[in-house]
Amino acid sequence: MGARLRVLAQRRRRALGQAPDRIVRFRSPWPTVVVTENVVGGQFVEGTEHVELFEAAFDRTVAAALPVDQSREIIKKTMESD
Repeated sequence: MGARLRVLAQRRRRALGQAPDRIVRFRSPWPTVVVTENVVGGQFVEGTEHVELFEAAFDRTVAAALPVDQSREIIKKTMESD
C-alpha cells in the first residue's frame, strides 16, 4: 500500500499528544517497532504494551486529520500560493 498524506492542524497535534512518526511491522518472529523523531534525535520503541500505546495515539491522529481529498486540496492551494 502506498503512503497517504493527510493534513492535521498543528493545534490538533499538540492536543493529541505524541504520535509515532512511523510504525514498522515485520513478519514473525520480529516485533513491531515504533519510530519517533524530534530535534535532538530519535527513538525506537518495542514491546507490546508500548507499541499499543503509540498505535492508539496514531489512530487518534488519523481520526483528527482531514480526509485525503481535502488534504490534497489544501496542499495544492498552499503550493500555488507560494
